Amino acid sequence: MKTIGEIIHASRVDRSLSEQQLSGLTRIDVKYIQALEENDFQKLPSATFTKGFVRNLAQALGKNPDEWVALLRRDYQAATVPVSASTPPRRQPKFSFSSLFQSQTALLLLGSLVFVIYLGFQYRAVITPPALDVINPQKDAVTISPITIEGKTASGTTITINDDLKITPDSSGYFAAKLNFSPGQNEIKVSVTNRFSRSTTKVVPITIVSQ
Repeated sequence: MKTIGEIIHASRVDRSLSEQQLSGLTRIDVKYIQALEENDFQKLPSATFTKGFVRNLAQALGKNPDEWVALLRRDYQAATVPVSASTPPRRQPKFSFSSLFQSQTALLLLGSLVFVIYLGFQYRAVITPPALDVINPQKDAVTISPITIEGKTASGTTITINDDLKITPDSSGYFAAKLNFSPGQNEIKVSVTNRFSRSTTKVVPITIVSQ
């Protein structure tokens, strides 16, 4: 079964016409006549223009335009249907050991980064002493005994007051204790120690007056 290009070429040769002569008769550019004869549809303009070229060529060569257009449609579809002009063929992903190795390497690097960050936080926790805020009494306060000592620190720590009383804060870090003091100048020494034996100490001077 001959293609439309072979039929155009044979018809032109039968008429003893060169490509240039046929171009002069039809006013179709020689490069388009060559593309049609070679069935090279990629070098042709839109399908509408190409259909018009084939009709003009058929009339100039004394052939049936409708038959040639039908042949063009057949050959054009056969050349273009396997691969869409707008959508490239989808390639199925292929398994390869190199891609597997790259994935495992990326996961290993990510895991290492997370581990380093975790160690950084742990190291900071080890070397950083716990925060301590003595809320009550205020520095240089003048008050009466007993005194409620209140403050806030990190949870999971141990609080020592005046090197004697040991208490632990609640889950929010709040602590409180009530102590008696003699009238006159006194100091409240509050120390907090975390599980890494890092500690923070604050001394609050107060004055106790008689009731």
